[in-house]
Amino acid sequence: MLKKPEKTELLILVGLPGAGKTTYYRNSLLPLGYERINEHELGSFDECLRIADRLLADGKSVVIGMHSNFILTYSSCNVLSQSTHNDIDFYR
Repeated sequence: MLKKPEKTELLILVGLPGAGKTTYYRNSLLPLGYERINEHELGSFDECLRIADRLLADGKSVVIGMHSNFILTYSSCNVLSQSTHNDIDFYR
């Protein structure tokens, strides 16, 4: 069972449309108070980061839903880490 994080977190859920990203969010992360951002609805990863940065600054944990064609490179991790002022951890 998941528990509410002690500090703010930014999670990126990546998968094909219909893979269950939103269902996982609704069932597991929404009850813990995570805010959801969807790249498909906003149109760009940059917009997701802009909104995530604001939410994290307000002390809220954030989930970004991405399509499976998103490739997380070292440089994008650096930008993400600097933008959110958080460390980046990877989980499989």
